[in-house]
Amino acid sequence: MKTRNRLKGFREFASGPMADIAFLLLIFFLVTSTFQHEKGIKTTLPPLQGIVQNNGEAIEIMLNENKQILLNETHLTSSQLYNELVILLTNQGSSKGIHLSTSENISYNDYLEIYDTIRRSIRSVRNIASQSEFGASFDLLDQNNRSKIEAQYPLKVSERFVSTSI
Repeated sequence: MKTRNRLKGFREFASGPMADIAFLLLIFFLVTSTFQHEKGIKTTLPPLQGIVQNNGEAIEIMLNENKQILLNETHLTSSQLYNELVILLTNQGSSKGIHLSTSENISYNDYLEIYDTIRRSIRSVRNIASQSEFGASFDLLDQNNRSKIEAQYPLKVSERFVSTSI
């Protein structure tokens, strides 16, 4: 009995359908996978109008390379900064913005701590104003009254990095 050799030659392999399957798998995994979204600081930046000079109209906060906090050239701790900002913003209203200057050697966490202190103080001032004006906390106000308080006490923070090299 004769046996046939089935492996006489290699048959050609059709690579067209294989490329289609690979492409479909690629699309499938792209559609079904989730991507991590980077979270940042939600801030609305004003339009660039050249270099802004502080002519005494803004509350000046500086965080130097030694991690010292200066509010209008007075050394403070983070909790003291919060209390002083609430007092300044309550007394002076929205006429003054906040100017934040930091050294370029400051860590991101130190910067965020100061920025968070500014946001918390503005939030407290908004709560105080909404309690006195509407008799309710800021979180419980309707959108119309909330926008009135936000217009009275906007979050106006200008930022810059101070270079320590000459």
